[in-house]
Amino acid sequence: MLNSGRPNLPQSWNRYAYTLNNPLKYIDPDGLYEWGASLGGKKSDAEVSEEIRNRRALFKAALARAQTNLEAIKKKFGETSDAYIKAQKAVDAYGTFGDKNKVFVGVVADTKQDKAGNTSPMDSNGNVYVTFQQSKFDQGLANSGGQMDTEALAGLTTHEGWHVDETKHGISLGTWDSEYSGLFVQTVMGTVEHPNGWAHFFLGPEGNKREVQFWNSSWTEADRAVTNRDNAIREVLQAPKNEGGYGLNPPKKP
Repeated sequence: MLNSGRPNLPQSWNRYAYTLNNPLKYIDPDGLYEWGASLGGKKSDAEVSEEIRNRRALFKAALARAQTNLEAIKKKFGETSDAYIKAQKAVDAYGTFGDKNKVFVGVVADTKQDKAGNTSPMDSNGNVYVTFQQSKFDQGLANSGGQMDTEALAGLTTHEGWHVDETKHGISLGTWDSEYSGLFVQTVMGTVEHPNGWAHFFLGPEGNKREVQFWNSSWTEADRAVTNRDNAIREVLQAPKNEGGYGLNPPKKP
């Protein structure tokens, strides 16, 4: 399938170099989306284990849910709002599974990264790697009756999607501003998921978690809702990493 060659990456026209010289990890038998080894690598859905097949399906469903939520975000916040513009960028950053946009999605053991999701800076070949903790997929697949729970992963997917967009535009990741925007997009998704309820982050050590609400439909005043969301994001950013926070300090005012 020679149409898998990339004009801006000449080595891709070579069938071996197309896999970035790592055929055990990056093989794309259909010329479509490049799964990492943790999600089956070169194997088709029919060839991977049921566990990996379910994880693939869960990610696709979560991204589709986030795409659907965009209409609700547009309706609630407006088409020209930061909420809608940033959410759309975050969702669009992944592209589609057939456009070879060089975004690799994978799953890692929880001990391999301290956050539920992680996005790498773009490498020299223009590749971006997004990895999610295994427990997030396990939670999404744990419902009885075989129904996938895509809500939490949809928010997390858009959070990392925002970072994908940033790194594609040369913006440094891991800063206060970068993580604030990632959490902002995540809260926007949570808001439209619960139009008549509430949504929250969890903070605190294992066994003593507490809720940090970033949305509650009882917050009837728009200004109050914005302030409470901002306070929740800031609390998460400044909380220690061992409590589920980011351990960041806000930028100093000039």
